[in-house]
Amino acid sequence: MVIIKDLGRAVTGSHNKKNSILPILGKDEEKKLLKGADKTTATGKRNYAMLMLAMRTGLRSIDIVNLKLADIKWRINTIEIIQQKTKRPLVLPLLAEVGNAIADYIMGGRPVSDCKYVFLRSLAPYRQLDCSCTYKVSSKVMKDAGICQAEGERRGFHRLRRTIATRLLENETPLPVISTNWVSALVKYLLYIVF
Repeated sequence: MVIIKDLGRAVTGSHNKKNSILPILGKDEEKKLLKGADKTTATGKRNYAMLMLAMRTGLRSIDIVNLKLADIKWRINTIEIIQQKTKRPLVLPLLAEVGNAIADYIMGGRPVSDCKYVFLRSLAPYRQLDCSCTYKVSSKVMKDAGICQAEGERRGFHRLRRTIATRLLENETPLPVISTNWVSALVKYLLYIVF
């Protein structure tokens, strides 16, 4: 008897899964990235604030560009958003270095605008950035810091999100906790690195 059906899915394994190692930033590269960031221009302040958000909170690019001024609760030191991908609420601690970077941009780099979003285009018309801009921002800050990205390698703030997940693993946070309860694991990690 000849079986004509493809039984590949009946066999347990890693069919149709990526088995490649995804790049992260090493600790030296993280320091290099922060040191190399331009904080002297309006665009540089914006890019640095976005970088700090990505590096310290693990927010997705879409959540960074959709961050509204009202989402930052300065008095209680939190960032409170509804995640675009999951539609779930997310409350993160507003770390001092992240808050300082955002405040520096808002007070010294953000164009005067009634737009409700934090991060705006640096040229008129001053409106919300789109997601494609985060790719350009991350590529620029990494290039300026001298961090090599291989040809064909996925670029962008997602690499910083993977870096935080890796740090959680290094601190012996179980993988199921990271994947299913990212927020709780991240908050514990953020509090660990701060205190």
